Amino acid sequence: MFVVLAEQKNIALAHELDNLRVGLEHVEPGEVLDFFGKLPGVINRTIDIEAVILSDYKVIVSVSGSRVHTAGAGVRLTLLDTCYLSSGPDGAPLAGPQERFGDGTGDRWAERVEELRQQLGTQRSVQVGAALHSVRGVPVDQMPDVVEWASVHGVPLHVHSSEQTREVEQCLAVHGRTPTGVLRDVGALGPRTTAVHATHLTAEDIADMDRTSTGVCFCPTTERDLGDGIGPAPALLAGRGLFSLGSDSHAVIDLLEEARAVELDERLASQTRGTIAADRLLRAATYDGHHALGWADAGELVVGARADLVAVQMDSIRTAGGGATVENVVFCAAAPDVTDVIIDGRTVVVDRKHVTVPDVEADLASAIADLMDVPVEASR
Repeated sequence: MFVVLAEQKNIALAHELDNLRVGLEHVEPGEVLDFFGKLPGVINRTIDIEAVILSDYKVIVSVSGSRVHTAGAGVRLTLLDTCYLSSGPDGAPLAGPQERFGDGTGDRWAERVEELRQQLGTQRSVQVGAALHSVRGVPVDQMPDVVEWASVHGVPLHVHSSEQTREVEQCLAVHGRTPTGVLRDVGALGPRTTAVHATHLTAEDIADMDRTSTGVCFCPTTERDLGDGIGPAPALLAGRGLFSLGSDSHAVIDLLEEARAVELDERLASQTRGTIAADRLLRAATYDGHHALGWADAGELVVGARADLVAVQMDSIRTAGGGATVENVVFCAAAPDVTDVIIDGRTVVVDRKHVTVPDVEADLASAIADLMDVPVEASR
């Protein structure tokens, strides 16, 4: 998905995909196109071919029987079904509330997820991926079942890894290896794999991830909220794997905040400014995120790719005076500045209002109340 940098508060988005392709065959990366007067309904905007858009629009998703519902919100879903079998690196069994999430064994997990995959079929907007909860959440001898299932179907494999120093210390005590070393030895590393957090890595860990083109997903607002630490972003960005961003605990839901936090945290750690460029951070928030979730045909403005775009207000109280630049989007804009959204060529949000979900706040409060079994008023 690509960012449309809008300088008008209320813009009319062009829906015709052919119009969006006009002249793109001759555009060089980084070139800024002035589409004013060229596209119907577009008012005073520029499109930066290197500015990839925000894609993590959230909806309430429920899985019921064989159907996945997205409330007609137009959101693309990768369901990363998580294998969770143990409560510690030593294989201690799940207990109490944890038990409801367990499948018993890795092969039982694979059987259940395969049934779900077949039930969902070949829906254009939904796919099933795999996840190992963590090296403490899946015993080593059960990991191959998950790794093999993901490999057979060519789907993403995610795993929370090296999030906290205690996790690394426990893993070393039990296995004599870091979490990355354990994943390496069971064949879990690779270009379809994303290590979520990857905060506390050794030089050998980083080399293993680079060698296997394993990706990472930093979640800065969660990592700072939990006091987990600051990951080695520059070293990982220099590697061959994808570098994506996520919200994890949902302490904050703002992909732009996650993007700039990578650079701002690195400034604190290194006492050096400007280590990671804004365009690379925006790519992490979009193109790399799409690919980490298995959507290889999204995240860039090229003929044949999914027509995903958003408009970002560039004269808000946060962005006024900064101009229609990638730097202004990444370091100044925030989620409230997103005004319009197009997904797969379909208009989903217009002037900050969802087309098919008129009261998002009320629906979210209701869903949380149902989940927590509390009155709606208590969830607001």
